[in-house]
Amino acid sequence: MNFVVNRVNLSKASNSNKIEKSENIRYKVQQAVEFARQRKSSPITNKANTRIIYLADGLNMSVRSYHKVLSVARSIADLELCEAVKTEHIDEAFLYRVGDKAT
Repeated sequence: MNFVVNRVNLSKASNSNKIEKSENIRYKVQQAVEFARQRKSSPITNKANTRIIYLADGLNMSVRSYHKVLSVARSIADLELCEAVKTEHIDEAFLYRVGDKAT
C-alpha cells in the first residue's frame, strides 16, 4: 500500500486532546482481527461489487490490483466490524491506491 502524505500544520498537530490514544487504536485493531478470524465468508454488497468493477474497468486495473483493493476494503470493513464490504469501504480502499503505479 502506498500513501501520499502532505505537510501538517504543526500548531494543529500539537493539539494532543484530539489525538486517539495508542491503547484505543490497539484495541480496535484487536477487535478487527478477532472479527475477521470468526468471519466465515467475505460478502460484498451488490452496489459495492458494481462500484469496484466500474472503477477497475475505468482505471484499466489488473486482476491483481483489483484483488488488492478488495482486500484493503475487506480490512476496512473488519475495522468497522461490518460483515459485508460496502461501497464506502471500496471508495476508501481506492483512496489508498494513490501513488500505487506498479500494478
